[in-house]
Amino acid sequence: ELLRNAMVLRAAGATVLEGLSDNLAFPKQLTPGTANWVAENPGSDNTDADLTLGQITMSPKMLTSSTSYSRKLMVQASLDTEALVRNDLISTSAIALDLAGLNGLGSSNQPTGILQTSGINLISYGTDGAAPTYADFVAMETAINVSNVPVSASRAYVLTPEVVAFGRRTAKVSGQLLGAIVGDDGRVNGYPAFVTNQLPKTLTRGAKSDCHAGIFGNFDAVMIGLWGAIEVVADPYTKKKQGMVEVCTYLMADIAVRYPVAFS
Repeated sequence: ELLRNAMVLRAAGATVLEGLSDNLAFPKQLTPGTANWVAENPGSDNTDADLTLGQITMSPKMLTSSTSYSRKLMVQASLDTEALVRNDLISTSAIALDLAGLNGLGSSNQPTGILQTSGINLISYGTDGAAPTYADFVAMETAINVSNVPVSASRAYVLTPEVVAFGRRTAKVSGQLLGAIVGDDGRVNGYPAFVTNQLPKTLTRGAKSDCHAGIFGNFDAVMIGLWGAIEVVADPYTKKKQGMVEVCTYLMADIAVRYPVAFS
C-alpha cells in the first residue's frame, strides 16, 4: 500500500458526531454574570449583569473524489482492482478530512480548521521565525491554562517530523543534562506528541518561507460532524464506450472548534 500522511485528529481525541441529518446550532455562553459585595442595607438595587449567548453552527460540506480504471486492467490484474480503487479513494477522503480539521481554509467550500480559527493562542517566534525552545512548548501550555481551559486527557502536541527530530537532538536547557525537548517516549512537556506531514511547512514569516506550524491543545474541543457514512459509487456505464469504469466517493462533513482558546 501507498505510504500516506498520518491522520492525527481522532487519535488525539477529537469529538466525532456521527449520523447527523440536519444543520446544527449549539448554544454557547460568551460572557458571565457578575457578583458584587454589598452592605447590609445598600439603599439601592444591585446592578444586573446578564450573561450573553452565541452559537456554534455546523452544516454539511461535500468532499468528493473520483477516478477511473480500464476493464482490461480489471480482467488482467492479479488483485481486486475495484477494491483497491475503493480503498484508495476512502483513504484519500479520510486524510482530506483530517487535513481540513487541522488547516481547513473556511472558504472554497472547506470547513474551518484549527490553524484558521480566529481566537486561538499564538506564540511569537520573532521577525523571521525561530527554532523552538523548551520554554516555547511550555508557553503553548501556559497560554491555554491562562484561558481557563481545563486539563483533559486529550491534551497533546501535533508537530511535523522535522520539528520532532529537532526536539530529539536539542536539550531542554542548553549545556545541561536535563534531557531532550522530545523525550525517548515521544512526549513533549509531559504530553503526547503526534507526528504528521499534514501541517504546513512552507509558512512565510519575515524573510523566511520554510516555517512549520505546530499545535498544542485540548483536541476534544474539535468537533467533527458526519452526515452519514462515506458513499462509494461505481459506475460502469458513463464511460462504457471507452472501456472504463468510474468510481466516485462522497463524504458530507464539517468541522467546528468549541473553544478557540483551547489551542495554541
